[in-house]
Amino acid sequence: MAEQLQIEIENSHKAEVFILNMKPIDNSIRVLTELSKLCEIKIATNRPALADKATKKWLRKHRIPFDYYINTSKDGKGAASGNLIIDDYPKNTLDFTQHEGRTAFLFNQPWNEQDTSTKENPKIARVKDWDEVLDKIRNIPYK
Repeated sequence: MAEQLQIEIENSHKAEVFILNMKPIDNSIRVLTELSKLCEIKIATNRPALADKATKKWLRKHRIPFDYYINTSKDGKGAASGNLIIDDYPKNTLDFTQHEGRTAFLFNQPWNEQDTSTKENPKIARVKDWDEVLDKIRNIPYK
């Protein structure tokens, strides 16, 4: 069942119409716009490379600010540069935080609620929504 769901998700990312009709997560555009004034935003996606054109079109359509766009489908999100990742897939947060000086916010989603793989990792914090992301980032002590 889980394998079939993964296949369906992967197939959907090959269809431009599916990508372009996706709805942004509540408050994501507002929060990302605010964050873009404070830091660089890199969009890292593990979607198949053939979805890049439609994904960038979707980002522009919704006026989601970003400085860089990278496809990490070959090397994984752990290979992306930066010091913070916001993701909903536990493995991506685990891979990213293996590197020194990196932290992660793991979005609570129905598909990751039962996952405990990140529970003991102090570099990974669960978040329930984009407003919580903004609050946590605002409260990071900078030196």
